[in-house]
Amino acid sequence: MIASNFSAVAKATVYEIDVYKTLQKCLELRDSYVFREEVAPWEKEVTIDPSTPKPNPNPFSYTPEEKTEHYFQMVNGVVHVYTDEDCKERIYPMADATTFFTDLHYILGVIVAGNIRTVCHNRLNLLEHKFKFHLMLNADKEFLAQKSAPHRDFYNVRKVDTHVHHLACMNQKHLLRFIKSKLRKEHDEVVVFRNGTYMTLKEVFESLDLTGYDLNVDCK
Repeated sequence: MIASNFSAVAKATVYEIDVYKTLQKCLELRDSYVFREEVAPWEKEVTIDPSTPKPNPNPFSYTPEEKTEHYFQMVNGVVHVYTDEDCKERIYPMADATTFFTDLHYILGVIVAGNIRTVCHNRLNLLEHKFKFHLMLNADKEFLAQKSAPHRDFYNVRKVDTHVHHLACMNQKHLLRFIKSKLRKEHDEVVVFRNGTYMTLKEVFESLDLTGYDLNVDCK
């Protein structure tokens, strides 16, 4: 009994290791297509307080860039960029179309694999529960830290809810009063284009054989 349980655990471990190797290969494929600068943006300039924005004396100024001698050429469905027309060395070396579609088909095969989907689903559930556990322990501390921040950012800026439903703007009585007021004061205003002609609000009601006195909350 113990030997059979140990064998099941061992098989599950080997099964997961194969999945992890496949996922690692997908990450390596992703790294081969991601462009990274030689010097990271956050390492180009040292700032004392990164959270403090630098003042811009003229934010609306624009200096047009001069035309460069870069040369673009389409090769088997992939655009190659060169420093000039005589240069033969590409600035951004990219994979050819055959390599790209081969990698794409491999990734699509990984996505539909049942064992990989199961492992990924379990992993995401684990990370979600770990995050919820982190919130249970540290949510109040993070909230106090955000309130004590001396500057404004996305997390402690004052927010305004502009999510307004049209149903909440007026009730039936107010809407009926608004329609009657428009019909009485602005009945000559063009409101619709029907059958090739523009019609005023008064003409629309006449076409429906209605008047302002016929309107009520039960009229449909």
